[in-house]
Amino acid sequence: MTFLSTFLISSVFIEKSEKSSSNIDLKNLGKYSNQCFGDFRQKSESEKFLRNSEKKRKKKDCETQGNSYSAAHALTFDLQSTTLFVARPTTRRQPTAQLEFFFFNFENVWFSEAEEVDLAHLLKFKNERSLLIKIPSRICEKNPVDNFVWSKTKKNQDGTVAFRHQPRYMKIELFGTSVQSLKCTDLNDIFVHKQVFEYLDYTYSIYFTSSSGEIHICDAPIRKRLDKLEKEHIKTSILPMRSITHALKVANSSGIRVTRKQMANMARGVENVVYAKTGPRSKTSMVMVRELALAYPDTLWFQHDNNNLLTDITFVQVFEENCKIFLHSCPTQDQWNDWQIKVDSIKNGSDDFRKSEIKRILGQNPTGVIFPSRLNVDVTFNLGDVYVTAILGETKTFKTMASKKPRVLPLAYMLHATKSAHNHEKFATILKETFDKLQIPSEPRKIPCFILDGEVALENYPTILDTAAVRCDVHLLSLLRYEYAGKRAVEVAKPYLFGKMVNGKWKTGLLGVFDELTFQRRLKCFESRIDPKIVDWIEKNKAMLLESASAISKLRAGHLLQFSTNNANENFNAIIKTTVSKRFPVPELIRRLNSVFQEKHRECFLSALDGSEYVYFTLDLDGLSVDDRINAYSTAGLSSPCTLALNPPLRLAERFDLQKLYKEESHCANIQFQYELDDTYHLLDTTRNGRDKFIHVAHKNHNVECWNCGSTLPDFLCCHVIFVLCRLTQYEIDSYWSYQQQKTTRKQINAFPARSGSKISDRIGSKNSAQNHVRKIAEISSITVDTAPSPSSPTSSLRSVSPPPNGSFSASTPSAMCSTPLSSSDVSSSTSYRRKSDRSRKPIRKYTPSKRNDDSTSSGDSTVF
Repeated sequence: MTFLSTFLISSVFIEKSEKSSSNIDLKNLGKYSNQCFGDFRQKSESEKFLRNSEKKRKKKDCETQGNSYSAAHALTFDLQSTTLFVARPTTRRQPTAQLEFFFFNFENVWFSEAEEVDLAHLLKFKNERSLLIKIPSRICEKNPVDNFVWSKTKKNQDGTVAFRHQPRYMKIELFGTSVQSLKCTDLNDIFVHKQVFEYLDYTYSIYFTSSSGEIHICDAPIRKRLDKLEKEHIKTSILPMRSITHALKVANSSGIRVTRKQMANMARGVENVVYAKTGPRSKTSMVMVRELALAYPDTLWFQHDNNNLLTDITFVQVFEENCKIFLHSCPTQDQWNDWQIKVDSIKNGSDDFRKSEIKRILGQNPTGVIFPSRLNVDVTFNLGDVYVTAILGETKTFKTMASKKPRVLPLAYMLHATKSAHNHEKFATILKETFDKLQIPSEPRKIPCFILDGEVALENYPTILDTAAVRCDVHLLSLLRYEYAGKRAVEVAKPYLFGKMVNGKWKTGLLGVFDELTFQRRLKCFESRIDPKIVDWIEKNKAMLLESASAISKLRAGHLLQFSTNNANENFNAIIKTTVSKRFPVPELIRRLNSVFQEKHRECFLSALDGSEYVYFTLDLDGLSVDDRINAYSTAGLSSPCTLALNPPLRLAERFDLQKLYKEESHCANIQFQYELDDTYHLLDTTRNGRDKFIHVAHKNHNVECWNCGSTLPDFLCCHVIFVLCRLTQYEIDSYWSYQQQKTTRKQINAFPARSGSKISDRIGSKNSAQNHVRKIAEISSITVDTAPSPSSPTSSLRSVSPPPNGSFSASTPSAMCSTPLSSSDVSSSTSYRRKSDRSRKPIRKYTPSKRNDDSTSSGDSTVF
C-alpha cells in the first residue's frame, strides 16, 4: 500500500494559487488538517498501526496494493518494509511556504482505473472538485487528453511569441525511483490544476482546484484523437513499406478513423515509408518540351518513360552580351601573373613586411577587392518542376547607383530536375565554350575566382573554368551549425576560426594563415576550447580550408579582406522570387527568366547614355569624338558601340530592340564605302552577291534613309544607316536625331471624323451601335454612289459600285466610269435600298487627305472623293 506525497500537490497548489485571483490562508489550512487528523507521525510510530497495516497488506495482493494511492498525503508507505518515509523531490527548489501535512484515511480513497478521461469523469470532477484517476500507460499519452487547455502558444503577426502557456516538468522520488511529474494549470480556468506522473504500468492524474470558481467543461473535438495503441499499430504495421495514400486506405478499412495529415505526421518517425512524388503535379508536358527542343536544339536535354511522361529535363541559357561585359572587366593574363608574383613575395616575407605590404595595397584598394570581376554560383530553389542555377559576374565598368559597388550581371542560368553533378559539368562546359568564343586574342582575360557555397557538385565550375575557388564563410558556419555541432558550439568556435577584435586590434583566427604549419599550430592552441565535433571536421577538411578558405587562398584570388560571402546570389534569388511568384511550366519559366536577365542588361545599356536610375557608367566620355567613344564602349564590352557613340536620344533608345540592334551592328564590319554622289552614299555589302551587294543610302533634309532596308525605327537602326551616320559630323548626327524625334511624335490623322452621318447607324466610334470602332479607308470594300436626277433619268437611284477583282475597271461597269467626284455621296454604313422619303440628305464632308503616305489611314486611290 502506498501513499502520495503532498509535496507534489502543495508545490503546484502554492505556485498556481499565487497567480490566481483568490488568496489562500496556508496557516489556517495547516491548522485545519491538524485538527481533523491529529499528529499522524506519532500514530505511525505505534506498534498497533504497524500491526494493522501488516494484516491489511496480507489480505490484498501486491498488484492491487500497488495501484492504491491516497490523494493529498505527505508520506509514502513502502510495501516491502512497511516503513513510512517522506517523499523527497529531487529538485533543489523549495516551496515558498511551509504547509502542515494533512491526510486522509488511505483505506477509503483510491485511484479509479479507466481507459480514458471521458465526460463522466469530468462531470464528477466538476461536482466534487477533485478527481483521482489512473490509466494504463500502454494506452495512454504522457499527459492524458481531457479537453482542458494545459499548453498553448500564441504568436504575434511578426512571428514573435505573444505568450506561451505550458506544463512544468519536475522529477520526484517514489519508492526510491525517480519519476517525471507534470504540473499543469488550465489556460481558461487558472484555478484548475492537474498533476500527472507515471509509475510502474499506470499513468496517475490528480485533478484539484485552488479556489471555488466554476469549472467549465470544454466540448470534445469533432474528430476523436488517436490513442496510443492506434498510433503504435499504424507505425509498426500499416505505414512500413507503404505510401501514405495506401496506408490511409488500409487504416480506414481496419476501422481506424485517421486523416491524411495525421498519417503524414506519424510517417515522420517511420524510416521505411514509401514516399512517392509529392507536391503539385508537373505542369510541363511532353508537347511543351518538344516545342522547346525545336527552338533550342543544342541546349535542351530531356527524358521520358514508357508512358510518355517527362522524367528529367535540363535547359541551359547563356547571355553572350552579359558574358562579354564581364569578360572585358576581368584582368588580363599578364596582370594576373604579376599579382601572383606579388602574392608569393608577401607569403615568403617576414611578418612586418607582410603587414606593411598588405596595408599599402589596401590603401590603393579601399574595397579590399583587387579584381572586382568574380563569379558567383548557387542553386536557388525549386521553381515549378525544376531547380534554377544562376551564375552571376561582377563588372567594374558599371556600378550600382545606391551602393556604389561593382554591378553584378546575370550571365547564364540552368534549369534542371535533379541536383546531379553531371548537370553542373554540362553547364560549366557550355559556359567555358562561350568565354573562349568571346576572348580577346590580343589580350586574353583571366577569371580571378569562383565563390561557392557548401554544395559538392558546384566544385566542377572552378575546375572546368580553370580558376580559383573561394568558399563562402557564412555557409561554412551554417554547415557546422546544422550538420555537426549546433548553434551554441558554433558561436563559441567562431572567434577561433575567423578572429576577433582585442584592444582595438584584429587578431586573426585559424583561417587567417598563410601556410600549413601555422594552421596546425593554431589548431592545437584552441582545440580543447571548442567542440570536439568541430575539431574533427577541421582535421578532415584541412586541405579544402587551406585551398579555398584561408587567407592565402583568398589573397591569391584578389581578396584582401578575409571574410567573403555570396550575398549577390541571395539578393538575386529574392529578385527571381518577385518575378516568379508561383509555379509555372518550363516554357513560361524560361520566358520570365529571360525577361529578368535581359532587363538587367538593358539597364547597363541605358546607363551608357546616362539614362538608368539604378546603374551608372564609370567611364567619362565628355568631349570625345565619335571614334573615341566607339573605342571606349568597345573596351567596356558593350555589343553596340557604334550606336551608343552616336548618342541617340533616350526616348528612342528605350524603345530599341537590343537583339536586333546587336545583329545589325555586327554586320557593319562587312560594309565598304564606295563613293558619295548627290547626297547619296554608295556602299558595298561583302556578304551579298549580285546586284544586292550595292547599297544606296540617301542623306537629305536631315534624314538618312536606306533604300534597301527602308524605315526600321523605332526598333533598331539598320547597319547601312549606322555606317553612314558614323561618317557624318556631330551637327548632322544631332539633326538626324531631332528629325527622328519629330517623326515618331507626329500625330496620326484619321481619314474619317468620329461622326460621318446623321442616322444612328452612321455614327462611327461614338456610340455603342458602332462598337467603338473607328473605320479606315482600307477597310471599305464597297462605295454607295448617289446619282442626281437627269432628263434622261427622271428618278434618282442608288447604285452600289464595287471594284473588280483585279483592281481594273471594265466595260461592264459603265456607272462607275461615268460617276464624278461631285456626284459621290458620303461613305456610310446605311443600307443601299432606295430612299422613299422626299427629304434630301446632306452628307457631311470632312475628309482631309493625310500628308503622310500611310496605308493604314489613307487610300492608295482617292479619286472617288
